[in-house]
Amino acid sequence: FDGRQVKTFLLSEYPISVLCDRENHTWVTTKKQVLQFKHDHTGFLPVNINDTSQNTIGNIFQIAVGKVYLQSVNGFYIFDSAQNNFRPVDFGISNLKINTQLFTYYNHTIFFIAGESVYSFDPDNNKLKSLPVKSIFSMEAISDDKLLLSDWDYVTSEYNFKTSVISR
Repeated sequence: FDGRQVKTFLLSEYPISVLCDRENHTWVTTKKQVLQFKHDHTGFLPVNINDTSQNTIGNIFQIAVGKVYLQSVNGFYIFDSAQNNFRPVDFGISNLKINTQLFTYYNHTIFFIAGESVYSFDPDNNKLKSLPVKSIFSMEAISDDKLLLSDWDYVTSEYNFKTSVISR
């Protein structure tokens, strides 16, 4: 993507996120679908998402390993280019309802909130770690093991997943 090409398109829904990945594919998410730009003639086309019953879609992003991920209320999905669809990522925990407003990533690690826990997920090693959390306003990853979280009282805490320590 050279930043000089502009294409006008209309969506029936409000866009949630936009990604231009390392392979120059342009993606747009709405609450109900993922669209990928094919070329100027056809524009954006929907991409199938496996297992999307009662689902709300959030952000689309690409981590350091180069894979494109999709975040939703029901979990995360990884793009399968051979099948041209998104398939669920298995965390080993079922029925997680993910907060689509609070998530971040750093290098190889995805951080997200579900219920009263903040999770760190390393898809390369399929490792999921969690620490307790309450009433979070914002979060920002500062390394593969550390996360800054701010609560609604403007108190910021560092969450260290390597040592399982929460400090202010």
